[in-house]
Amino acid sequence: MFSDIVGYTALMGTDERSALAILRKNKEIHQRLLRRFNGQLLKEMGDGMLCSFETVTDAVYCAGTLISETEGVEGLQLSIGIHLGEVVVDGNELYGDGVNIASRIEGLATSGQLLVSETIYNNIKNKSEIRTTYMGEHSLKNVTQPVKVYSVKVEYIPQDYMPTPLPRKSLAKYKPWIVVVALLVATWFLVDIIKNPSESVRDNSIAVLPFTDMSPNGDQEYLGDGLADELISKLWSLEEMRVIARTSSFRFRGKDIDLTDVGEQLGVRYLVEGSVRKSGDMLRITVQLIDAGTNDHIWAHTFDEPFRDIFAIEDEITVKITNQLSAVLEIPVQTVSIIDPKAYDNYLKARHILSKYIFHLDAELLEEAEKLILQAISIDSSYGESYAALSEVYLYKGNIADSMTRIKYWNNSKLLIEKAMALDSTSCGVNGMYGYYWQSQESLDLAWYYYAKTVECDPNHPSAIRDLGSILLFLGLFDEADVLYERAVRIDPLNVELLAEVAQFNLHRGRVEIARKHFEDVLLLSSENQRTLNALVRMHYLIGDRIKAEDYLKRLLELDMTERQIGLAKVYYYATHGYRDSALAIAPDHWEVLAVLGMWEECMNSLENFSSAHPLRAGMRLFALLNEDPQVHPAFRKLYQPLLKHPRFPAYMAEIERRYRENVKRFSVQGRLIWEN
Repeated sequence: MFSDIVGYTALMGTDERSALAILRKNKEIHQRLLRRFNGQLLKEMGDGMLCSFETVTDAVYCAGTLISETEGVEGLQLSIGIHLGEVVVDGNELYGDGVNIASRIEGLATSGQLLVSETIYNNIKNKSEIRTTYMGEHSLKNVTQPVKVYSVKVEYIPQDYMPTPLPRKSLAKYKPWIVVVALLVATWFLVDIIKNPSESVRDNSIAVLPFTDMSPNGDQEYLGDGLADELISKLWSLEEMRVIARTSSFRFRGKDIDLTDVGEQLGVRYLVEGSVRKSGDMLRITVQLIDAGTNDHIWAHTFDEPFRDIFAIEDEITVKITNQLSAVLEIPVQTVSIIDPKAYDNYLKARHILSKYIFHLDAELLEEAEKLILQAISIDSSYGESYAALSEVYLYKGNIADSMTRIKYWNNSKLLIEKAMALDSTSCGVNGMYGYYWQSQESLDLAWYYYAKTVECDPNHPSAIRDLGSILLFLGLFDEADVLYERAVRIDPLNVELLAEVAQFNLHRGRVEIARKHFEDVLLLSSENQRTLNALVRMHYLIGDRIKAEDYLKRLLELDMTERQIGLAKVYYYATHGYRDSALAIAPDHWEVLAVLGMWEECMNSLENFSSAHPLRAGMRLFALLNEDPQVHPAFRKLYQPLLKHPRFPAYMAEIERRYRENVKRFSVQGRLIWEN
């Protein structure tokens, strides 16, 4: 029984004293009801409590009583999910499908609702005191078969009911111990913000396709992209809507494809398409709203306006489209930053170029973008987004510069993003860029803080959600990261780099088959994606499949790339073929390469050095590979078995586990950043 307090994080942010009082009240109620129903507290996690019971009836009665008692306490409500399954309790950790299915069922529950799986339902369906309602069959993440879900209401408890006695010894002391676990989980902070809507609902989903450039010289693509970006950003602010990110919707630029197929691939009901034509100081924008399921044009409009009124046009388009989607939606006209049109024109051109740099990594593109942003700032120095964009340019420059120049670029990047924050601290783009800066400096606390502010501002901001997931990955909070990556993919389903990152995430966890599927999806979209080919070379060498590894290596070497872009692919070829000196010449301190070479003393030194240099994220990948996850490929465990016998390894892993516990407290269970300044 894992219970969290719904809305606790938000309350902590506004009234910490009241939140702590509610936390104490919640603990008091739990302790009293656990004694009554012979439940046992296994683990207390922030405002969450994980408990166990001997029977389904004990668990359901306790859960029902918890809901009824907390209904009368202001600010204290629980959402509940229960599943009957095997859960292995090993020390402070829980493993098994029972935990996974129960947590997924809870994700379907609303505040104050108890949901159970079919296995629970079959045990209680004949009890007159329990009322059930069938809620349908649901496909749950990482669960092979769909699960039937029922809503449960415990109307009363029979007078002759006697709870099943628990064993005298603590269940947590048994290794392993199979128990019945009911998970009572209220939504955590980030999951509360970005909780996935039902898969079956597409009515409130929309994608904005790139606007076609109809200008005489064909040089206004950036303007159409900027308009589409602004429209996407404004739609993101509507919690009622699921809006696909530009990376996915823009993949259809210039393609002659049926709009019904586009809607199917993106998983949306509505599409917005349009065109932009600039002639002199006049701007013509044509917009159409289309039902992707029927290809019907629901609404169309043409705007002929002076270029200086572009901001008013953007707001008008947004309001008209959203009003067409739902008559009941109340869409306020948002206040926009007023910026000189010429400055904004340069800013849009720069953003267009930066979007190309992310995929091509061409340093000349950074020079072009820098020049345009400086021109924009010289015309109008009041627009915070311009400084944030210039900060991004210098951060990229620092990433590819030598060690001495890198510090200069990064310092400039920090000054610029601080200037942007001073001008507009509420901007989603500015906060997102500040998070990106701190992540590049490995200040994960600060990165987390500003990414979280970005997601609060734009609940559907895919890059901020993805970046929060990457931080959780670094910290070893893999299940929490999985939730965020899953949500990011829903918003941006055709983003090649995002899919590659999700594949890498699963490879980090040793989940080879899941990673393989994601990598294959990437190659279907981008057959020459060097990051994916690199990872596939490494993955297949590590699991002992040399034939496939060398096939991917051949494909990688056929691309026009530098040695740096080829990455570690050659190293794994050398290491697995016994060319020790060649491998060490390229990667002398890479702990995994040292493990492949069987150099265990050097491998141990490398791990300890990395742990010292990166205290927050140290060793978490190895921590994942050595856990009890049944999906970890056996080749990974076999590779690291000799390391476990190293005399310094137990102390090293004990320190990693201690840091992991700290990370859980700071970034996961509390649901908010516990940040001391």
